[in-house]
Amino acid sequence: MGKTDFSRARLVPALGAGGWLCRLPKAVVWAPGTNQGSAAFVAACLAATDPTDLLGRVGSRLADPRAEPWPPFAIAAQRGDDLVAVVHGPVEVVVESAAGQESRLYGGDDVGSWLNRLLHDAVGLRSGEAGEEDPLTDLREGVVRASGFVLALGERATTARPVSQVSRQSPAPSAPLGLEQLEAQQVESPTSLEAPASLSGEEPTLIERAGGAATVVLTAIGKLTWDNGEVHELTGSALVGRDVMTDEAVVSGELVGVVPSGQNDSMSRVHAELRLRAGEVVVIDRGSTNGTFVWDEAAKAWQRLVPGEPHAVPSGTVLAFGERTATFEALSV
Repeated sequence: MGKTDFSRARLVPALGAGGWLCRLPKAVVWAPGTNQGSAAFVAACLAATDPTDLLGRVGSRLADPRAEPWPPFAIAAQRGDDLVAVVHGPVEVVVESAAGQESRLYGGDDVGSWLNRLLHDAVGLRSGEAGEEDPLTDLREGVVRASGFVLALGERATTARPVSQVSRQSPAPSAPLGLEQLEAQQVESPTSLEAPASLSGEEPTLIERAGGAATVVLTAIGKLTWDNGEVHELTGSALVGRDVMTDEAVVSGELVGVVPSGQNDSMSRVHAELRLRAGEVVVIDRGSTNGTFVWDEAAKAWQRLVPGEPHAVPSGTVLAFGERTATFEALSV
């Protein structure tokens, strides 16, 4: 089709509440499903600064064999004069070419399967239950609940009324949520984006804008009191190790970095995670050299964790990260 121009592209949400549809500058994100995992993925995408940043985050996460699975999704983003489509999991995207031909992109049934394609001549994409379109609707920015979408590019991108100007009494999808509105919508609206900070949808959080940049506000889960008396407040899911502050999950805000003082080589650079999952805190060893342990009071012995497998840690649990020990205390309810 020549040059892709997202500023002229028309994005039509399909009626219904079967997923989340997000429009960013030069990118569209579609996550079917209404669970926290889908909402969390869209929330993470909202924090991307541009299409390159978005595709980089997605690609690095999908390529990491240690990362927990993401929910199914489809992304269409502008790269130069072309369109890049990334499809993950059991999601199908239909691509219409300038010649009127259609092709289908399918992420695959396996939770780890995904594909990406560089589309040179696409004039339209659609996915989900995209049959019920409102001819007046054009999502220009933000997030809405939708059961699918139609993206019209090039000559198909006709003028339409932005969805934010469509009456709530009309059959159009609900008005889009911007980052500034999400916190209020979370309290006031049952269709709000209750998005966990973790990309796997483990803990409730809010999204807010600070200084013009998207920020993930995590939910506090407790504190760690170390063997030397040092205390770390866990303001969200955390990554423990002797050098975690440059880890991608910490830099992106997905995890809080915890580096206790008085380090020695027994603790790995990236050692273990503490996450809130299904209402309880779990610890996950990240393949550390000297292991992550939980003290078994009944057996009076340390239990070494299997790397990658979550283990519940009730309040009062004593943990060992290599030779360093710490007591976890959950927040009082």
